[in-house]
Amino acid sequence: MDIRERNKENLKAAIEYYKFREHGRGDIIELAKYKSKNGGMGDAEWLALYSEVIKEPKESKMKHLANKEPWQMTREKFFKSGKEIPGHPHIDYVREALQEGKPVPAEVLADYPDLAKPEVKPPITPPEVKPIISPELELLAQEARRYKSAEEFVKQGKYNIPQTNPDLTFSEELTGAYKGQKNLTITATKNGKVVGRLEYSEFEKIPYLNFVEVLPEYQKQNIGSDLVKELQKSYPNKKIKWGMTTPEGTRLKEALDKQLIDFYTQAVKEGKHIGFKHLD
Repeated sequence: MDIRERNKENLKAAIEYYKFREHGRGDIIELAKYKSKNGGMGDAEWLALYSEVIKEPKESKMKHLANKEPWQMTREKFFKSGKEIPGHPHIDYVREALQEGKPVPAEVLADYPDLAKPEVKPPITPPEVKPIISPELELLAQEARRYKSAEEFVKQGKYNIPQTNPDLTFSEELTGAYKGQKNLTITATKNGKVVGRLEYSEFEKIPYLNFVEVLPEYQKQNIGSDLVKELQKSYPNKKIKWGMTTPEGTRLKEALDKQLIDFYTQAVKEGKHIGFKHLD
């Protein structure tokens, strides 16, 4: 066997060795040179011999590959097809085809199990929108968040929370005074019509709730609650004292306590948007 034939056989052996590995033409030729102890040929002769070797398969075996793209061939068939380009391994063709949405055959993907796995995209989480809250309401919310539970917030007995009916207007009138006690009335008006009133007494700067009345046709609209909140505005740091309550008065206080719980829950929820932590 002459030197050229021996070099040719070593090239074939190198191609067979690398057929399941991601290596280019240069690696194959270098391995063949090593086997041939450089083989007595220059680089140009080795390249020519390599081209000759990879075109050797019978036409009948290569014909069905002639019109196929690299990504349509298995790794073994790609190496035998003569379509290899140095620096562009077979896996790159397959990866690009997948990225372009091309129908890569299953037998091709079998050579690259990692590429065959579908890309799992993380779920898209919509950005959290911080609610728009007025400075006044935020101050109330901050006060509510000082309590560690809704029950504690209710127990403090102060109704410093937003009123329900923004279209109500209020007026206050002193109706009497005796030995340090003042008697006052708060009137609620809607569209020019008096719809409710609250009577209370003040003694030693403590408010004592005596009476709440709302016109029948305006009941169950939180007008009674708003009258109590209006009273609380005059005594923001004082707990309103409730006298002997009727069943209606008990329901009014329960409704106000529920509003305190709802406001506390909302204040804590919105506090998360600003990194709120309960204060000791």
